[in-house]
Amino acid sequence: DNDSFVTGFLSKEGCTYTIEEYCSSGDHNDSIGYGDCGIDFYSIVITETCTPSGGGGAGSLGDSGEPVGNDTGSTNTGDTSGSQTNNGGSGGSSSNGGVTTPTTPCRGDDCPEELDIDDLIHKKNCEELQELLDIEPGSVPAPYKTLKEAIADLKNNLDGASEEGYEIRHNSNLEPLFVKVNSNNTGEGYCNYSKVPSVYGGLHLHLNNTHPDLDSDYEPMFSHKDIKDLLEFTEIYSNPSSLINSSLFVHLIVTYQGTYAIKIKDLTKLQHLNTIWAEKESRKDFKRFLDSQYRRKTDNFSNPNGTAEDYQKIFLKHINIKYDLGISLFKTTEYNGEPVGWEELILVNGDTANSDVVKKPCNE
Repeated sequence: DNDSFVTGFLSKEGCTYTIEEYCSSGDHNDSIGYGDCGIDFYSIVITETCTPSGGGGAGSLGDSGEPVGNDTGSTNTGDTSGSQTNNGGSGGSSSNGGVTTPTTPCRGDDCPEELDIDDLIHKKNCEELQELLDIEPGSVPAPYKTLKEAIADLKNNLDGASEEGYEIRHNSNLEPLFVKVNSNNTGEGYCNYSKVPSVYGGLHLHLNNTHPDLDSDYEPMFSHKDIKDLLEFTEIYSNPSSLINSSLFVHLIVTYQGTYAIKIKDLTKLQHLNTIWAEKESRKDFKRFLDSQYRRKTDNFSNPNGTAEDYQKIFLKHINIKYDLGISLFKTTEYNGEPVGWEELILVNGDTANSDVVKKPCNE
């Protein structure tokens, strides 16, 4: 439902509008099911169709700046793309019953605020997260679980000695199923997901460090490997029936400070992590920097004692400033201890001593 992006913007008498979402490359739109689409799509097209009582409209401007249509009934197309800045004209005008009004095309910086690409990506990521959370407990067959059921299960095991988790898989009907990770693939400090084409996300716990048999301490925030897992989901997943875009993929953790999710804002930036991982020293630096920042919030390098905001700031600085990885951090909102919604956590003034974390609710 993209109408909310253009409320108050597309409302001219005698005109109708359709909104189509396009891939970041090619001309595959949702009318053909994103047939050959790559993982990302970052553009929507607003098509204005008017039946004027007066003269014909001037049409819209293509990439070359040339008009692409002028008829007694004009159709004007606007493309907003995250991969472009200003790649063409801002459009012409159409005459409706003697009243001249601007057409809807926009590109990059010309686009109205309602179509801001960051807001569009935020909305898509929020929608995917909320859809998972809205699946009612008991609605999937055993031994599978819903997200709420999986979160509740992991919360009950935070005081254990082994990380436990779930893989998020699509069944043949593209319905999400949470599948328990085999105990042979979990242990202290690790939870290894299956590398099968139906897996597009994962959920695991970070221990609360109370079990006497633990050899190390664990922070209530994503690790460097957790970030790499998110990228690997995009590389492993393959389902020809699925309408793939980067908002599909997700990695979640359940901690004693809350339940978090990381989502993709810019896949190209996240893919740079493969370059970092391929070189031994850069990989070591990537891991060491995050670990060292976490260790600052401990008692003598053990017993993590930072606040939730402390760890949020450390993680956001790592993924947004030290390494620009194109991912977002979300946290569940709860009612009576049960997750009911999501909010994005955004770092402001991150490179100053006055850095802060701002919450951007998904339901706004």
